[in-house]
Parts: sequence; structure tokens; C-alpha cells
Amino acid sequence: MYYLFNQHPSSVGENWWQHFKFAISIAYTLLIASVFWMLHGLFPFIPIPFGFDLGNLVIDLGKKNFYRNQKKKEK
Repeated sequence: MYYLFNQHPSSVGENWWQHFKFAISIAYTLLIASVFWMLHGLFPFIPIPFGFDLGNLVIDLGKKNFYRNQKKKEK
């Protein structure tokens, strides 16, 4: 059972807790963005806040992944 929970995190240079925190931070960002996009779909006059539009969201997620990979290389 231990192997199932630690195989993937160790393959990306993290322990289970570090991997969990990273995944939750991504999920939280996408959840908030989803709420804004659903509201915008229902009420088109509500603008998407800066940072949650598609372009900035992709950049932000890319930066998070880049910094995660940089930490992995430092170890």
C-alpha cells in the first residue's frame, strides 16, 4: 500500500505531502476559475477577473510547474 501512495510523488522528486499540497493548489486555482467562468456563462456582462482569464491562467499554472521543477533540480 505504501508503494501505491509514494511511487508517483517520488518519481517527481517529492514526498506524498509535498505532492498533495501542489495538487491541491492547482485544484483550488482551477476551482475558483471555474466558478468565475460559470458565472460569466450565465451572466455575460460579468467580466472574468484578471488572472483567471485563459491566457493568464495558463501562464500562472505554467509558472507554478516551472518553480516546482526548479526546486526538484536543486535537490
